[in-house]
Amino acid sequence: MALLWIEGFEGFDTTTGSAPVPSGIIAQKYLDIVDESVMRINAGRYAGRCLTIMQQGDYLTSPDLTTNGTFVIGFAIKLDVWPSDVQGEILRLMDGTSIAITVKIQVGTGKLLLYRGSTLLETSTNVMTIDTWYYFELKMVVSNTGSYECRMDGDVWLEDTGPVDTQEGSNSYYTGFRLEGAVGSQVSFDDLYFLDGATGLTGFQGEHRVVILNPNGDDTITWDRSTGSFNYAVVDDGFEVDDTDYVSTAATPEQDLYDYENLAGAVTAVRGVQIMTEADIDSGTLDLAIVAKSGTTESVGTPESLTPGDVTLIRLIEDDPDTSSPWTPGDLDAALFGIKATT
Repeated sequence: MALLWIEGFEGFDTTTGSAPVPSGIIAQKYLDIVDESVMRINAGRYAGRCLTIMQQGDYLTSPDLTTNGTFVIGFAIKLDVWPSDVQGEILRLMDGTSIAITVKIQVGTGKLLLYRGSTLLETSTNVMTIDTWYYFELKMVVSNTGSYECRMDGDVWLEDTGPVDTQEGSNSYYTGFRLEGAVGSQVSFDDLYFLDGATGLTGFQGEHRVVILNPNGDDTITWDRSTGSFNYAVVDDGFEVDDTDYVSTAATPEQDLYDYENLAGAVTAVRGVQIMTEADIDSGTLDLAIVAKSGTTESVGTPESLTPGDVTLIRLIEDDPDTSSPWTPGDLDAALFGIKATT
């Protein structure tokens, strides 16, 4: 399968318990979001952050990520109290703008409910506990004769090996996901991945962490900096994006490459690397690409055409471009990442 999205909800605040900052930062990354101002960035399962959706009707929706008929999604989840309504939705699988699959929490019991459209497919016998982190994973083959399996902390809670109808509309795939709040409950999400049935990673990935690494040194520098002596020092924003310090260029092609922090010593495997770049231009257009250099291989991503307005550019690299094999912690620690203005 191909890894298409990871999210740890890092980089959206300076202090936990606050709304995401700067205002609109999550909306730069997600296709559709309601109501970012009342969401909260809180302490995550480990040393990082999580997102708490405070009420029903608030959600964030991924961009369209795939048209493949098989997918797996995983994330950590915690509820502060039981939903006060049976419509305790926590996850929806989207077919474009249409809702295809919904996972709900049953009022007062903590059981999982799996729906295709309005059709209940299954109710778990297992139950969740309040104020406890679980690692949720769902794999589906989307078809009128499909299958599904849902796990919590590695244990199977819902399953139908098929044939079962998992196709709600005319398309035999889901394009992306939506994380949603529940009536009367605060729902926290952390450490998410989403992958499809193309080549690459396969099946359930199990409990894992998404960590943030920041630039900590200059390598090859050609862009101008707004202040200071080092380019990396104006783009190492940590837990909050700060657009008062920045690098800029009026020429093409121009490229900056940065060293990054090392992984913690306990990390033994890397499933993928997602590079995020916050960008804006004053006028006109600019094509900007995200660059990765590992060993002797420099990999330039597909340029994206920018117009005035804040945007988050994302490039996910599942395998080390120098070896075409999964990243090792050592190779990731030695890699460089940056930006290139192409035209």
